[in-house]
Amino acid sequence: MLEIETLTKRTGTTETSITNRLQEMEQRISDAEDMIEKIDSSVKENNKDKKVLTQNVQEIWDTMKRPNLRIIGIEEGEEYQLKGTENIFNKIIEENFPNLKKEIPMKIQEAYRTPNRLDQKKISHHIIIKTLNIQNKERLLRAAKEKSQVTYKDRPLRTTSDFSMEIPKASKA
Repeated sequence: MLEIETLTKRTGTTETSITNRLQEMEQRISDAEDMIEKIDSSVKENNKDKKVLTQNVQEIWDTMKRPNLRIIGIEEGEEYQLKGTENIFNKIIEENFPNLKKEIPMKIQEAYRTPNRLDQKKISHHIIIKTLNIQNKERLLRAAKEKSQVTYKDRPLRTTSDFSMEIPKASKA
């Protein structure tokens, strides 16, 4: 009988010990789940912040590039013959828009070649023209649209606004 009582006491203490361990494990699991939930919400919040910051950077970049004009389709080496990309631009204006050149002075801040951002394998590099103000760029784009075909040495050219890389990606999506 004494043995049964001691066995019962041992079983009771073992049962209490197991119950305590179970409660401790449940508490740890609950704490871990809470931590996972906090991390998950933090990741979602960081992703939202990242999107907002990316949009802000894109807007700043587009504001900087706003007066820029991209000319596509001019062969490599032309700038050496005419002594600079500014001279190519002036030649295009003279050939295609002689009245526009008389109306407004086309002042160029900077002109340079850049790799094609959409197709890096193409050899032809675009010419970026930084105009001093956006009105010159808009008048030129409007005149190019009205003429429908801008050419240089009897080759068709494309003139577009120069924006950040995200704009073409967003318009394709």
